[in-house]
Amino acid sequence: MKNLKKIISIVLLIFGICFIFPNIAFALDYENGHFEKIQTNLEIEGCPLKLKDGRILILDTNRNYIFNPKNNTFRETTPTPFGFSYVSNGRVFPAVVLNNGKVFIIGKILKPPFDKFKDELYEPIKAIFTRDELRNNPKFASLSAEERNSIIVARWKNFRKLPENEKEQVYLPIIRKNSDLLNRYNQYCQLREKSRKPLLFDPISETYKTIEKLSFNGNYSTLYTPIVKSNNEILIFSDQGEIYEYNFVNSNFIKINSNQDIHNIEDIQRLNDNELFLILYKNRYCIYNLNTNKFSSIYELPNPFSYKITEILKSENNKLLLIGNRDDQKIYEYDTFNKEIKPVYTFLFKRALEEYFPLRPVIIDNKQIIIFGGFKNEYNPGLFNTSYKISNNAEIINLQTYKSKLQNMHYIHAGNRSVILDDGRVLIYGGKNNELYIPKGYQVSKEYSYANSKY
Repeated sequence: MKNLKKIISIVLLIFGICFIFPNIAFALDYENGHFEKIQTNLEIEGCPLKLKDGRILILDTNRNYIFNPKNNTFRETTPTPFGFSYVSNGRVFPAVVLNNGKVFIIGKILKPPFDKFKDELYEPIKAIFTRDELRNNPKFASLSAEERNSIIVARWKNFRKLPENEKEQVYLPIIRKNSDLLNRYNQYCQLREKSRKPLLFDPISETYKTIEKLSFNGNYSTLYTPIVKSNNEILIFSDQGEIYEYNFVNSNFIKINSNQDIHNIEDIQRLNDNELFLILYKNRYCIYNLNTNKFSSIYELPNPFSYKITEILKSENNKLLLIGNRDDQKIYEYDTFNKEIKPVYTFLFKRALEEYFPLRPVIIDNKQIIIFGGFKNEYNPGLFNTSYKISNNAEIINLQTYKSKLQNMHYIHAGNRSVILDDGRVLIYGGKNNELYIPKGYQVSKEYSYANSKY
């Protein structure tokens, strides 16, 4: 009886510790890490940025959010002006935290005016294409409806290929006949010009400031990636290979003339303080030197990367981890110095690895890779369509041994985003299904100090 009472007392004591100090209990009970749910009613989407005070700023197209690691809560913050848009697959990142703590943001330039108002202009322009023929050309009028329509479609396609200024000569007289349309057109043109200028977000006041002296002449499809060069300088790479440098002290803005003809930059990874690793179209790559503003020669990644690699992770010793694709279910270690590549890991289950099915892996303390959810490389047949099965597994890979384990998450995650917090935990979010990964050995004493934080 005494032994039974003793056992019950121990059980109750352990339960009490688990209830009062849940994080300690997790550290004691979960040998290999575990997941915790985060309750929220917000639909969390967007690109994550870790601010200097440890909070996470999440930039979305219409709404922005801030995650507070102190109490594990999300809240809305000031939305980005004039239709800011992030890149959903995350390979090109539109914002960066400067050394002074502010956030430099470059959204996508808004669509050309015609693309914005094309639905309202289609029929009037089509009438212009056909009016003269219908009135004056009996041959055209005698054609069948199908033949006439094919002519109109061909002319419409030719019109779409014209430069925007030539299109404007056609559609602007139509717009001027409609006062409401003209007013919306003028307002949109003003917004489009503003969208060419980067923004500075102040995390303290949660307000934006336009950098008036910076303006980009790209188009709607152009993507920009800002990279911090020094305390006062920032580099801006367009995906078409243009490079700009901006000095915040003297507001000097210059275009850097490259020694290489670089096009279609698909990803940028920092190697060290002085070098960037750039993935180019068709799995080519080069190294960019921040000190000399020069590119290395352009190299091709060796096989098996005949198809696009899906993710790049920076490991220690200037080695990169390249994650394969749907047809190549492996992780490769690439030595940029020796230009050698070797397979180091095969996924525990087949994944539908493509640009639009990202894994969002992260590296914790150069010790382990964590891959969250993802699409299984198998179809779930339905009555009217088929779809990929979505996983709730997390694959946790030891970087020393490349051995791994699967752990169940609370939710299925289809390419959701993740970011490492200052206290070592990993935030995983997407929609209302959000959770934290608590790594092995996490202790309350390891929590990041927020004593000087202003939130």
